[in-house]
Amino acid sequence: MEINKLDNLNIHEFSNEILSDKDFRYAKAADAWKEWNNMEISKEKVSELLSMPYETLCNSDDPETILIREAIFKAVSYFDTKSKNKQLLNEYPDKRAIAQTGIRQNDWVTRLLKYKLDKNDLTPGVRNLINYLNNPRAFFPILSDIHMEKINNYFIGEKAKEKFSVDRFAPIMLDYFNGAFECENPENFTAALTKIIYRLRYKWDPEPAETIKGLFAHDSDYRWKESFLEDIGDGKGCLWWHTLPVRFEKEIMAQLSRIIDDGESFDFYYITNNKAEYKARVIDFATDGNYTTKYAIWEQENETLAEKKKAIAWGNKEFSKYSDGTHTAAIVFLVDNFIKLANPIPLENVVRYKNMGYSIRGGLAAFTNILNENIKIMQANYNQEITEIIELFSSEKNLILQGAPGTGKTYNTATIAVGLIEGVDGDFSNHDTIMKRYQTLIDNKQIAFSTFHQSMDYEDFIEGLRPKIVDKQVVYEIHDGRFKTICKLADKDPDNKYVLIIDEINRGNVSKIFGELISLIEKDKRNSPQSAHQLSLYLTYSGDEFGVPENVYILGTMNTTDRSTGTLDYALRRRFVFKTLKANEQVVNAQEKHIADIAKPLFNEINQFIKDNNIADMDIEDLKIGHSYFLAESEQQLKNNIKFKVIPLLKEYINDGILRNQNGQKSDIFLRWSELKCGNNDDDTQSN
Repeated sequence: MEINKLDNLNIHEFSNEILSDKDFRYAKAADAWKEWNNMEISKEKVSELLSMPYETLCNSDDPETILIREAIFKAVSYFDTKSKNKQLLNEYPDKRAIAQTGIRQNDWVTRLLKYKLDKNDLTPGVRNLINYLNNPRAFFPILSDIHMEKINNYFIGEKAKEKFSVDRFAPIMLDYFNGAFECENPENFTAALTKIIYRLRYKWDPEPAETIKGLFAHDSDYRWKESFLEDIGDGKGCLWWHTLPVRFEKEIMAQLSRIIDDGESFDFYYITNNKAEYKARVIDFATDGNYTTKYAIWEQENETLAEKKKAIAWGNKEFSKYSDGTHTAAIVFLVDNFIKLANPIPLENVVRYKNMGYSIRGGLAAFTNILNENIKIMQANYNQEITEIIELFSSEKNLILQGAPGTGKTYNTATIAVGLIEGVDGDFSNHDTIMKRYQTLIDNKQIAFSTFHQSMDYEDFIEGLRPKIVDKQVVYEIHDGRFKTICKLADKDPDNKYVLIIDEINRGNVSKIFGELISLIEKDKRNSPQSAHQLSLYLTYSGDEFGVPENVYILGTMNTTDRSTGTLDYALRRRFVFKTLKANEQVVNAQEKHIADIAKPLFNEINQFIKDNNIADMDIEDLKIGHSYFLAESEQQLKNNIKFKVIPLLKEYINDGILRNQNGQKSDIFLRWSELKCGNNDDDTQSN
């Protein structure tokens, strides 16, 4: 068979651990599913749990509820890579799970409980999961119908000559890839193939240039909004709009469908007088063609889940009834939250999809981000700083990002590498988009990542001997290290740039790792006719003549507070330029306001504490606690960051003699910070 669309991938590199596994790759997942499937629970108990708020279920001390909850959570820890308590419940050392589903933990609970009431009441994703666990030779560990169709279209294409169907996906793919490779355990074939297929996701599921976050529309009528606020309360309701998106309809609707299919929601803002004043959270939507089916599901779920079985506010069984006498519905949204914004958002802060005009009246438009003033300033400054770093990197070829912990050194290597290879035009502040482009360049082998450590040597980095068994005899072959590998690739592809990222570059023995090649990385000694002093050497093991191509760039990171490694090797230091990343209050202030209001005073007080107690004669910028420790999605996460990351780091500074030890007086301060309290907001600790 032809497998040219695997792009000559090294199959063993991507899935060797699956190919060589003698056991079924997801045996524990299958066992957890059987345990749940065989667990006997009365319908009354299931109904009780379905009507119970998720937080109540999680905290219940009822013995039967605990057993049921533990069985669900254990199963989901093997089903979903983002599951709750996976680190605790998943017994695999590598914590492997079948898929990254996008299904929230509370939705998993609902879906598995509803299965107990009706084994046919399955969402497509859960159905696909069960099929795979019951028969891994005949099905794939792919839960999304949408992904199946895209994979089918990419690999099979015109050869299939038949319309895609989920039921035919597995047999067609198994036939197409028959004989592509062998597994020690045949039950692992579909898992190995799935892993390879997802390495090529950027080909069969290319991300749009801009990722839509939601919709907005102009509407100045306050009366219906105030009425809807009262009627929906804390339940669900239906809202509608009389047009579909007036531009880019197909791609907008496709992205919104993807959000809902992944178990997520999106926001819908109502604009009045050039300000967003009301916001709805959309958890599903329907058009005339699928409304009857969708509404029946909404109604059933609402009756099952609602604590008081409250009706869906403003819901209608018939699509045609959504009308105000002037307009009739083109789309209906199911929302579970509707609020009046305390601080209206200027329309200019709504980042439009593909620069869609704000002046579209009466129509739906999509947005990719909502900015506040702090975010706008931070993004502008960030883009300027990253652009300057990329320009420096492009000129000098060897760059080290240095700074204190949490200042974004490793985080920013991906952005800088992508910007260098693809160009500096555009917005670098959308990290999700950057990471998708970064992964594509990793897959294309234009970016390689390595971390230096004290046991790394020349044989790992440049070339060395590796044992291999041939005819039951041990022979030694020359093995290319990470640096030689990327240089060979770059040499064959001079029109593209290649980036080697070396994290913690100061933790390795540079003389031992680079050996005689330390001189070759200088920009004026690169293997190019344009180099002023082109230089090459003969390698120790292979004897090959070797030079560093001019299109290879080395990007390192260095923790300035890591005293265990001493100073950076002078031979390396004079061959790199250095950029210091500083702890940035602006980044802390640009997150969600209720978190920023707590985090910003902590950031300032903790770093002032470091400044006041610095006795190591170190630059304060090398010691400050970086902004990443103060970024959080909830107060609890922020509390965990302070308690389990920041305070231990401060104690380490004290133990290393960097900060002054005040005979235990700091314990009160640390306790206060661990409760997210600063000296200016806690009267009981003012004396500290």
